[in-house]
Amino acid sequence: MSITSGQVLSQIVLLTLFLLTAAAVTSRPFRVSEGWWTVGAVAAALLLGAIPATTAARGLGSSLDVLAFFAGLLLLAWALRVTGSLGRELDRLEAWSRGEPRRLLVAVAIATVAVTALLSNDAAALLFAPEVFDRLQRRGLPLAPFVLTMALTANAASALLPISNPVNLLILDRSHIALSSYLSAVTPAALVGVLITVAGCLLLTARHLPQGGAPPTGRPVPAAGRGPRARGITVLIGVLVLTDMGFAAARLPIGPPTLVAGLSAVLLLWSTGGSREAPGGLGWSILALVAGFSVLASGVEHSGLLATAAGWVAAGGSTWFEAVVTGVVTAVISGVINNLPAALLVTAGLQAAHHLGSLALPVIVGADLGPNLAPFGSLSTILILAAVRRRGQPVPWGPLWRLGLVVGPLALLPTLCLVALAR
Repeated sequence: MSITSGQVLSQIVLLTLFLLTAAAVTSRPFRVSEGWWTVGAVAAALLLGAIPATTAARGLGSSLDVLAFFAGLLLLAWALRVTGSLGRELDRLEAWSRGEPRRLLVAVAIATVAVTALLSNDAAALLFAPEVFDRLQRRGLPLAPFVLTMALTANAASALLPISNPVNLLILDRSHIALSSYLSAVTPAALVGVLITVAGCLLLTARHLPQGGAPPTGRPVPAAGRGPRARGITVLIGVLVLTDMGFAAARLPIGPPTLVAGLSAVLLLWSTGGSREAPGGLGWSILALVAGFSVLASGVEHSGLLATAAGWVAAGGSTWFEAVVTGVVTAVISGVINNLPAALLVTAGLQAAHHLGSLALPVIVGADLGPNLAPFGSLSTILILAAVRRRGQPVPWGPLWRLGLVVGPLALLPTLCLVALAR
């Protein structure tokens, strides 16, 4: 496959736009909303010829399932906030911590794993993280240790189940691997990665928290909802988890059931609360952000240069060593350009080399744990950092880089080795 200098230049422009956009989303210069930065990046890519219009249209069309997924999550976040359901769970976490910030950090880490495993790392970023940050600010606790722990833990836990990360479903759909193979090979290994990540985060961040209890400050936390509406939302989320698992097993997209669950939550609140207040304060610009990233990712996926390199990595075959190397390469690419385009890129290269079926599971591990190597590695990390910035708090760039470069490889390599042996 011959690659022209024009194609190389286009990919350099595209990758540069991708990285600049990720930085702008989290830092929000000039107070421009997150979604406008990705829209601007797509427009620039089209004007500069880095993405053909047909590729951009194809990328936008392929993002419809992901857009439905995020729209459903936003509606569920609104319902949880209105009913106080999530506040009730945070009350329980605080009660268990007995006012000790370090115990609270442990509780938040465990809860992040649970939310990620059952609803996805993006759900942890959209539903759970904002509520946690608001609670911490009311208590006057530093956000940084919780931000670092939640960001890294959500990425590590996203490998536990196919539904824990939309990227997992994308790779499984392309490789035609059965759900049972994933559960037997990846899930046990991912548990090891989660334990290493959580332990590393707690050891390296808890020392920055004060010892002893920290009394709440500011306005009192409103009483959490315990009525039929809150119970109805809980039932809806439980049904969604089961439905997502069924859809994953049948290789069906999970965007539609998530959107249906979100719309059902809104209808439930409207029918039982007497108020027809429209869902507000949700940050719908996230949908533009997701769509823009999907279009940019489609351009990266069709990179002849990078796809050739990905195919060359797997050219040696599908032995244990090639599996580990493929996972590491995927992880590094994910840390540099985000795990969505990295997954598209590596799977395209492996398909060309006819090794996708045997190497798909290491690719999933690399795409899930690789984002811990850099702050831009996954959309969930970007959303968590954006939530910090929206609350007027400094984004802990330096600590996130340092912690990720220590904890990331420590969790990634054992997980990859176990998956390479078990697949």
